[in-house]
Formats: sequence, C-alpha cells, structure tokens
Amino acid sequence: LRQAREDKQQENLDRALTRIASASAMERLVGVNSVRSFLVGSDEQKTSAALMTLAGGMVQEEDLPVRAAMLAALQEFQPTTKTKRDLQYALSVLLNGNRNLLGKQLLSSDTRHPYSGLVSHPVDQHLNDLAKASLLLIRKGVANQDFSDLYCSSCDFSQLDLHDSTFENALLMNANFEKANLRSDR
Repeated sequence: LRQAREDKQQENLDRALTRIASASAMERLVGVNSVRSFLVGSDEQKTSAALMTLAGGMVQEEDLPVRAAMLAALQEFQPTTKTKRDLQYALSVLLNGNRNLLGKQLLSSDTRHPYSGLVSHPVDQHLNDLAKASLLLIRKGVANQDFSDLYCSSCDFSQLDLHDSTFENALLMNANFEKANLRSDR
C-alpha cells in the first residue's frame, strides 16, 4: 500500500513536470499548481525536483501569468534544514538567469552605452521577476554576497544583511537599501 502511494505521488510529480514543459501556457499553469503540492512534505527528492523546476522555469518562462504563479509558489515555500542546499542552487539558477538574460539584451541592443535604452518592457519584467524570486530566497535565509552584473530595478534590499556583498556593474535603479547592512571588511 505504501509503495502504491509513493508510485502514485511520483506519477503525479512526473505529470506536473511534463505540464510545466508544455507549449501551452494554460498547461504550464496547471503544472505549476500541481508542483506546489510537492514543496511541502517529507519526500526530500520530490521537494528538490519541485524547487529546481520552479527556479529553472522562472528563467525560461516568458509568459507573465505563469511566472507569477511560479513566484507565488516560491513565496509559499517554507525552507527546512534539509532544503538548504537546494535553495542555494535555486538561488544560483535565478541569479545566473538574470545575468544571462541581461547579457543577451545588452548584446542585442544597438546602444553604445549599456545604460541607455537598456531593456524592453517584457524583458524588464522578466529580469525583475527573477530578481524578486532571488530576493525572496535570500529573505528565506539563503546566503549570497555576489550581486554583480544583476538587473534589479526597484528591488527591496531593506533590512538585509549584505555585509561584504559586491554589486559591481549591477543595475539597481530605484532599489531600496533602507536599514540594510552594507558594511564591508575588505
């Protein structure tokens, strides 16, 4: 009976992951909602798969409502000591996704100065969604000190411990650093 229940859960997870990879935005939304149920529970492997799928999906997803659902799922996620490594990896995926998307945008623009006419609105929204998801994980306790080369317009860094963090070449228009620890021992 236990094995049958585990097999059914694995089948449900596989179906959800397949839906997230669908060409249909509606199917991807259904997949995200299904994956949410695997973010809670005692099965570390399924939780890890759900978390990695959401982080990678945020990077790839161009549909705003699907990205919003992924962000909401990450917001609901309550980390445990068992998920710390997976959260660190998910943060890395999100931050690198932001950097890569920004780099592609800069390479495709015809501007001489990287800060003029920087990104189109849909790309701006995608970059900000990746930044929001990254900050969400940081607020949940995931450590990060490298914010270099990020696009993070209107990001809220308030009250974060950013001790010894680097923001080299980061684009932080209207970012909020109120009561953040920006001290450096370097």
